[in-house]
Amino acid sequence: MRNIYLSLAILLLLGGCSSKQCGIDEEVFKRFSLQTQEQICKLYAKQQAEAKKLAQQRRLIEAKNRHLRLKNEHIKLKLLYKEYAAHGDSDSILSLALRGKIIVGKKSYEIYPLEFAIARGEAKKICVLYRHGRGCFWVAYKDDTIYFNIIPDPKKRWMKRYMIEEDIRTFDDSVIIDVDTIRATTIVFEKRGIIYHLRAHIHPY
Repeated sequence: MRNIYLSLAILLLLGGCSSKQCGIDEEVFKRFSLQTQEQICKLYAKQQAEAKKLAQQRRLIEAKNRHLRLKNEHIKLKLLYKEYAAHGDSDSILSLALRGKIIVGKKSYEIYPLEFAIARGEAKKICVLYRHGRGCFWVAYKDDTIYFNIIPDPKKRWMKRYMIEEDIRTFDDSVIIDVDTIRATTIVFEKRGIIYHLRAHIHPY
């Protein structure tokens, strides 16, 4: 067994890009006796099985952590809405109604009307539906400003809605609305080849 480990150590130093057998270079593998080849393959199979088991355990842990993070974020948002409902001003939670169309290539499609709520301090992914599909973008509400078509937090974008913990990052064609002065406006921006031409009506939730 000592010779096997010595041989494997030498092979690791040699490296190579040729085909492998039981984890080592095939040409080198053929130089071993049949007994040594069998021992090498058993060791390799055991290592592969252990690596697979560890990878499965890691995926389960990652999935569990992801679920807990999502659950915690939803709890924080729920508490935020509850706090605003009890003590916030009339603009702490807003309702946005969207109408309009999107342009895909040379074709224009009316969107199905959409209304959603958003709380101050929240960012969320919004998807508008049209006859042949849907188009999605991110909206955020911070201070007294609503941002359409933002760059979501890369650590939280998979959550589809989250509490804002950093500055809002925008694109060149992001649309910024001051809710203190604007309650209805036309919003136009482009996202991944789709042009959004929307009419937004904003009012307290």
